[in-house]
Amino acid sequence: MKKAVIYGATATGRRVYDQIKDKYHVMYFVDGNPALIGKDIEQLPIREKSEIFKNQPDVVFMGILTGYEEAEEYLISNGFPEERIICKYVDLNSRVRKECLEKIALIFEDKKIEGAVAELGVYRGDFAKCINRVFPNRKLYLFDTFEGFQEEDMKYEIENRLLLNEVGKLTNTSVELVLNRMPYPENCIIKKGYFPDTADGLKEKFAFVNIDADLYKPVLAGLEYFWPRMVENGYIFVHDYFSFSYAGAKKAIEEFATKNNIGFVPIGDTLSIAFVKKGGCEVR
Repeated sequence: MKKAVIYGATATGRRVYDQIKDKYHVMYFVDGNPALIGKDIEQLPIREKSEIFKNQPDVVFMGILTGYEEAEEYLISNGFPEERIICKYVDLNSRVRKECLEKIALIFEDKKIEGAVAELGVYRGDFAKCINRVFPNRKLYLFDTFEGFQEEDMKYEIENRLLLNEVGKLTNTSVELVLNRMPYPENCIIKKGYFPDTADGLKEKFAFVNIDADLYKPVLAGLEYFWPRMVENGYIFVHDYFSFSYAGAKKAIEEFATKNNIGFVPIGDTLSIAFVKKGGCEVR
């Protein structure tokens, strides 16, 4: 059996492990989140990503949806052979999401749809970078604490048993890191802090919003805030509806849709759904 390492120690990495464990000898997981290092999955240790270079496996499987391209670049730039990095379990999902956004941009151009764009739950800026690239002439509002999950939100998830797997607090980010990844940083408006407090006083209409806040309270707050501020034919993507870890996202989406009698559809990246704003559809 070939020796393998899985890069990513959250739900996606676990899913990859289940798919390859009978074909490869998985030695350990690695992850870029310091909070996960030293723990284990399926009795396999989670190690620093630098461990890969000390005792090189035959192959590395990408097991993260957010930031897998950055992880791949890290491995290659440090000498790990590109042909031994396997991305097939995550690449399609990421490309589908980006291609959906690109098609939406074409619709906006054809129908002359105006409005700003935004993301709630930026983390390290992986999808924000895509939004900024696809909409180079629109203001991009980036809402995040840039310090990880808020304690009160995590407490709610734990008390209501909405975390299906152990997750990190996602603190390994910063405003500087995110802005340095943006192709058009001059169009980015940082809104650092707790949402929706950070939107107070904002007078803006939105054509596209991505909500990737993971947890019940911020996802619901995002939907309640942005929906009445969407232009006609505007889109909201919401991540983690089909998540193996964050049940709070699904709970928030379904409560919001039921309360306001609106539908949503999957966008094909295995996790996300989309709301489309039509004329006359206002939050009641």
